[in-house]
Amino acid sequence: MKRKKLGAIILIVVTFLLGAIAGYSLSSIMSDVEARKDRESPYGNVSDYVKERLNLDEEQIVIYDELVENRREKMSDIHSRYREKFRSQTDSLRNEIREILTEEQLVEYNAFVDEYSEYRKEQRKKR
Repeated sequence: MKRKKLGAIILIVVTFLLGAIAGYSLSSIMSDVEARKDRESPYGNVSDYVKERLNLDEEQIVIYDELVENRREKMSDIHSRYREKFRSQTDSLRNEIREILTEEQLVEYNAFVDEYSEYRKEQRKKR
């Protein structure tokens, strides 16, 4: 009976982990798709398009460029913090999962984590 409970708990935890990984992967893929849409925009470079369409003068262009660059930096910082928190949560979950596994399961789980990490590295190189 105890083995069945442990098996059920492991199944639930692994399912949750795989869901989290899939969600993160999908989020990365969708972000990449959205970035490509911006590059393929009928407006070309959106920032240049806005400046031209609004007929900004030189002073406005300088201010506009500063505003855009400052916001880009803030968004990059937010993205970095999110990524760090996500990694921290993923590492924490993986460690908690490791605590409930048998030696045999632990070996298999660590192999899976290593394989998945390699897979993600390869996916990032393709971007």
